[in-house]
Amino acid sequence: MRNFLLIPAAFLVLLSCSKDNRQEGGGGGMAEPSVQSVSLSKSMMMLGTGVTSRLSAQSTPEVSSAFEWVSDDPSIASVSQDGLVTAIGTGETRIRAKLQGKEAYCIVSVCPSPQAVDLGVAGIKWATFNIGALEPSQNGLVFTWASTLPKSLNPKPATPYLTYVEIDGSSKLRVTKYCQKAQYGLDGFTDNLVTLQAEDDPATQILGAGWRTPTKNEFNQLVEQCQWSWDSGRNCFKIANRKNSANYIYLPVTGHPDRPSEQPRGYYWSSSLQESDPTGAYYFEIGHVNPDVNYDLHTVSTAIRYATYYLRAVKSN
Repeated sequence: MRNFLLIPAAFLVLLSCSKDNRQEGGGGGMAEPSVQSVSLSKSMMMLGTGVTSRLSAQSTPEVSSAFEWVSDDPSIASVSQDGLVTAIGTGETRIRAKLQGKEAYCIVSVCPSPQAVDLGVAGIKWATFNIGALEPSQNGLVFTWASTLPKSLNPKPATPYLTYVEIDGSSKLRVTKYCQKAQYGLDGFTDNLVTLQAEDDPATQILGAGWRTPTKNEFNQLVEQCQWSWDSGRNCFKIANRKNSANYIYLPVTGHPDRPSEQPRGYYWSSSLQESDPTGAYYFEIGHVNPDVNYDLHTVSTAIRYATYYLRAVKSN
């Protein structure tokens, strides 16, 4: 009688294990669910030549299969099978992530990367040309403050961290990042950030680690510690290291992006927030309005953060 009871018990255990193996994929497991859609961490990005940036992909529903990564033009930007994008040559292409016949893409725009020049300003070197320019005398591209994409590529919202809300029957501009005064923050928000962080700095995101947008004080040091002269042929200021004149850059008088009549002046964002009103930030303005260099303009002013200005990057030594 004892042996009769043990034999069915062992048989049931073996039957249960065999059933579990069939359900969990041991020699014929269940198929993955069908992918309905694919999405990427970014839909657009701009990179300087030689710079890398990683994209991540996600499917709905999630499955264990790996994505296939493809570049439409590997001579502009290549991509590895883990989503690492490398900017190769200037131009624009699409990076695609594919899975089960579904795909998503990111538009990648590649611009030239500048060299870094020592102008004698302690701790930093200055880029040889503006972001988006092809050569030192070109203006390049315009950005709103804290946007890592130029205006030409910038998806909505055009200016990050600013929003309009209805208060007492009127529309008010409120801040959701970079705010040290509660009366300007959305629902009293403050974070006491007064300088662009790397994730919001277009110079860092486009040109790579080490590059950033200058602070207002660094623009002032550029004026105080360097030799400035006017180059009428290039419509630029030539800015040289006072101790080594072979080290110099050209800074174009860009004109105002939104007011073309203001050609004698140039406008460049700094990374510094306006202290008194965090809806604004500091920019650097230059101008050559008279043959006498004593009339040249080099000053730091403030503007609303959704203004569009040019960018000249600096690199930490």
